[in-house]
Formats: sequence, C-alpha cells, structure tokens
Amino acid sequence: MILTRQDRAALGAGDQQVWRQFIAFAQPLIVATIRRRGVTQNLSGISEEDLVQEVYARFMADGGALLQRFDETRGSLAAFVTLVAGSQALNAIRAKTRQAGETLDKAPERAAPEAGGKVTDFLPEGLLTPRETLILKCKFDRDMDAPDIAALLGIQASTVRVTLKSALDKLKANKALVLGTDA
Repeated sequence: MILTRQDRAALGAGDQQVWRQFIAFAQPLIVATIRRRGVTQNLSGISEEDLVQEVYARFMADGGALLQRFDETRGSLAAFVTLVAGSQALNAIRAKTRQAGETLDKAPERAAPEAGGKVTDFLPEGLLTPRETLILKCKFDRDMDAPDIAALLGIQASTVRVTLKSALDKLKANKALVLGTDA
C-alpha cells in the first residue's frame, strides 16, 4: 500500500474508505508482530484483539498525528506499521508488569558504584525503558554528549535530553540515584 499525503490527511479526518484500506493492509502486519513478540503469552489479562485495537488507537491519536509524521523516503509503510505495533505491544507488557509487579520499596538495595565502575551496572531492573537505559549507558559509561548520542541513534538531540531527564527523574523518584552525601 502506498500511503500518500492526501491519504494520511484523509485518515486523520476519519475517511472510512481510506481507513478500511489501511486496516486491510495493516491488520496482518500488526497481528504477526504481536504474535512474533509473544505478547499474548505474556499478558494474561489483555487479548490479542485488544492489543490490535490499541495499535489502531495509537495510529489515530491526536487526529492521526503519528501517520502524518510517516515519511516514505525514510522507510516502507510495512516497516513503520511493524515498528509501531511492536512498540505498542511492548508498552502494553510494561504497563501490565508495572500493575502486577512488586513495588520498588521491596527491591534489594544496591551498593554505590565504585570508582571506575559503570553507572549502569547499578540500575534497578525494570525501572527504565530500554531506550532510557541505552541513553544512560552512552552518557555515563561512554561519556558521550547529547548530539553524539543523537547521531548514533538517529534521533534528535532534544529527544536525547528529554529521555535522559526522564530517566534521571525516575531514578531520583525511586531513590535509585543519590546525588552527593549528607555525611
């Protein structure tokens, strides 16, 4: 399927015919991605159909803003749909895990990093997203700046800074990061 700028605008406006064409194209990709990730095996409370609907809701959120940002010069529509479906499926796993998991108060304390040790060796598991962890590794273990990390990951430097701030805020809120001592 070729999704033109006009088609994307029509989807955002709720054009039923274009939406049916998009669903016919995207449905097999979304279902295959969900199954390939094994999401339905990991989530006892969320059905495959619900996950598919969450993917469609993601595409249509904010008047189809996600589809409006699709750039056919950077990749195929099939790859884009697969990426969004996989991301949404993993988000559902994370959300379910957070609801069902133990609180971080019950997690064992970790020792402070020794001089020369890697900061990311001391991160609590499950607290940060894989992207946040990767950006922290680049920033602190490799001593890279935001523009360098952005170039490495193919994203904007502002995205790196926002993600880094989010990760640090999570660590501070969960007392996994101690800045300075009051000895």
